[in-house]
Amino acid sequence: MQTVLVCDDNQDIREMASFILKEDGFGVIEAARGHAVLPMVIQHKPDVVLLDIRLPDIDGYEVLSSLNALPSGDRPIVIVFSAKSAAEDVAMARSLGASEFVEKPFTVDGLLFAVRRQASRSLLRRSG
Repeated sequence: MQTVLVCDDNQDIREMASFILKEDGFGVIEAARGHAVLPMVIQHKPDVVLLDIRLPDIDGYEVLSSLNALPSGDRPIVIVFSAKSAAEDVAMARSLGASEFVEKPFTVDGLLFAVRRQASRSLLRRSG
């Protein structure tokens, strides 16, 4: 079973995304703060991280930077999901290593499409 780490400080959004992903067969772990992501990635080795940009402790860009410090084989694929979706926000997230950007409010189909696509990439990367 592939695992997704969902990081969002909004409990309702985090729980909704987690529910959708669990119903689709993913294992899910959750974080409400940016500082929790790196230790959870090291411990649980999720296939995909679904990451909000606006977090109360450190922003998602800082989280992306910290994930970039990991050895390449230990870095998960990151999907940024945020209401902060101006072109410069998307460009910044991609420049820091995000593979995809999902705009909030998200649709169930849009979220699943992005996570399935990136989880498939993760599977190929880990098996290759």
